[in-house]
Amino acid sequence: DLVVRDETSVPSPIFRGAQMVKALADYRELQKALDDSMPDQLMTIGDRAFRKKGYWRAIAVAFNLTVECERESREVLGALDGDSDNYVYSAIYRATAPGGRAAIGDGMCAVSEKQRGRMEATEHNVRSHAHTRAFNRAVSNLVGFGEVSAEEVEREEHAPPREKKSARPGGALL
Repeated sequence: DLVVRDETSVPSPIFRGAQMVKALADYRELQKALDDSMPDQLMTIGDRAFRKKGYWRAIAVAFNLTVECERESREVLGALDGDSDNYVYSAIYRATAPGGRAAIGDGMCAVSEKQRGRMEATEHNVRSHAHTRAFNRAVSNLVGFGEVSAEEVEREEHAPPREKKSARPGGALL
């Protein structure tokens, strides 16, 4: 007797190796085009380049994604020097492709983190930074091959100031 298996019960990739290589090449071609046309959306920290908010918005447009905030919260996690609240905002975004595939991204930002940077630690800045991180991560999780955005990178308290640079020769930033 011949046993026929239901093909849907066997895990199997939808795309073959060559198709995934082509998808990655297409993504990197788009990446280079955006890097070249939006050099202000690149940030170099140490020897690595990271893409900023405008890049991830352009990627969302290029892939025709719907990106929505699913949840936001604000918590107080102790006090800072001077007894002001060390509040933390967190946000969760969902990026959805036209075919229905989706990915979630989360982001957090605290007052204590903003006090170390160049921006003032206002409620607005802390909240918007959490939202930016979540948006970027959702888009990157869906189509960016897990790339880390500039807004996610932790800065050390005594790190040297950031230096903006354009892409390395050939556009390779990864």
